Amino acid sequence: MISEWYDKLLSGVEANPLSAYIGSRYLAALIIFLSFLALSAITAFVLKNLIYPLTKKTKTPIDDLIVEAVKDLIPQVIFLLGIGLALLSLGFPPDVNAMLVNVMVSIVCLSIVLCAVRITDIIFIMWGREWIKRTKSKVSDEILPLTNKAAKAVILIIGLMLILTQWGIDVMPFLAGLGIAGLAIGLALQGSLSNVFAGISLVLDRTFKVGDKVMLETGEIGLIHGIGLRSTKLCTFNNEVIIIPNSILANMRIKNYVRPDKKIRVNVSFSVEYGTDVKQVQEVVLGVIKKMDNVLADPPPDVVFKEMGESSMNFVTNFWVPDYNIEYGKKVEATAGIYAALNKAKIRMPFPTRTVYIHKEE
Repeated sequence: MISEWYDKLLSGVEANPLSAYIGSRYLAALIIFLSFLALSAITAFVLKNLIYPLTKKTKTPIDDLIVEAVKDLIPQVIFLLGIGLALLSLGFPPDVNAMLVNVMVSIVCLSIVLCAVRITDIIFIMWGREWIKRTKSKVSDEILPLTNKAAKAVILIIGLMLILTQWGIDVMPFLAGLGIAGLAIGLALQGSLSNVFAGISLVLDRTFKVGDKVMLETGEIGLIHGIGLRSTKLCTFNNEVIIIPNSILANMRIKNYVRPDKKIRVNVSFSVEYGTDVKQVQEVVLGVIKKMDNVLADPPPDVVFKEMGESSMNFVTNFWVPDYNIEYGKKVEATAGIYAALNKAKIRMPFPTRTVYIHKEE
């Protein structure tokens, strides 16, 4: 039925039921124009005076910006459609009517594209601010503008293809050309694109953020200094910056000291000579740990008799601190405190020894 109506619409005034009913194509065109003019005014009034004030009362500003972006465009589109339909009612030749329909469809497509582009800008701006705050990464500042431009380019290309198709232009050669060009560019920039997509995946997966302490699979330990589109910078505790391509980093095992939180366990190993009372050692060392500041009570610290070595009894004490940033300082403090406490308790710490048997042959 739609196709039949469309064919009749293009055929001229005889197929227009309003013109046939009124008896005057000019009066029918005027009625259509005034109706759409009134509809445009009503739509503008509703958007500005009813919907827009309601969006102001919501907590999110996105709906306010969306209504602000389309409240003038939608009434204009309705007004232009009224002009087009009124012209169709005047009974021009089929070729002219077909051109008028193509113009109206093009206007609608352009309006939809403009609305989509404006809404895309709003969404990326509002969502991007929150994302940058959460990730604290420079790559977000680089990804968001590129992604926004890419999304708007896709919208514009789709709208252009719809308009060209409406005017009877074949877009398949254009699509084929885009595919070949995209393949050539992808092959030429394969290495760079792999780093770019790896950087995006690192941010989306929240593997780490700027300021996190991490240990790489290769053994380097440091703080994440910056996350870029192509590479990530790691600042070691010797104030050396290591630059790692994102494609390599994305496939690497990484220990993140910040996840799931900043709490970390500190281990201090020490040895005493054979014959020492194990319980006495544990009491002395626990007394040292419990007197230290910034040591968590849960999990509680402990002292473990780990093994019987070649020349000593080997112990390890474990305790937790609330922040990995103080781990090294607390380990140094605990080591010095344990050494002093063992000396004060007259618990000897042996040197490595070897017993050598000499057999004298006659």
